Amino acid sequence: MTERPLLVTTVAHARAGLSGALRRFRADPEGAQPVVLGSHRRAEAVILPFARYEKIVFAAPLEPARPAGTAEGELPALPAGVSPEDLAERWLNGLIAAVDAGTEIVERGRAAFRSDAALPLACEALIARVGELARLLTRLDPVRFDDPMWTLAAHNRQIVVHQDNRVDEQSIWMLITEGFPEIAEVAASVRLPREHAR
Repeated sequence: MTERPLLVTTVAHARAGLSGALRRFRADPEGAQPVVLGSHRRAEAVILPFARYEKIVFAAPLEPARPAGTAEGELPALPAGVSPEDLAERWLNGLIAAVDAGTEIVERGRAAFRSDAALPLACEALIARVGELARLLTRLDPVRFDDPMWTLAAHNRQIVVHQDNRVDEQSIWMLITEGFPEIAEVAASVRLPREHAR
């Protein structure tokens, strides 16, 4: 990161130079100069390479809960007679079921979400479940589950909870309404054909 003060640009100017900024980000994701947006020379927002965004948001390593006797980063032992492909399908089906449950809550509407204290808590649990399953899937088969959406899904739990451990209901609602459909789309794209699934 450069020590030189960043210039604040208008949204119109940034829009005109967005293609050039993206080229710079692709060429040097770690060192490319961010684009600072604002009016009257007052900084209000920043466009920066996604690699740098990940470092800021996910600075603390996210450690999954792991069974007793399992080393750090190690997957739990496969049950007898279960192949990695079978386990991946089980976890993927569980993830899709959690996303579907979130969709059912969304269908009740925002007013119900705000008035029923149980719904944000249920959504938080669903987000945590989706995140844990996404993390397990990427460790089990990093080639099959290589879409960046899996990494984002695995870190969503960090996004919905503030540093003082308060749940951010607005972030939860956005993840359920906007993030879950994207996760569902990516999950559907990696499902095995029915004849291969058990």
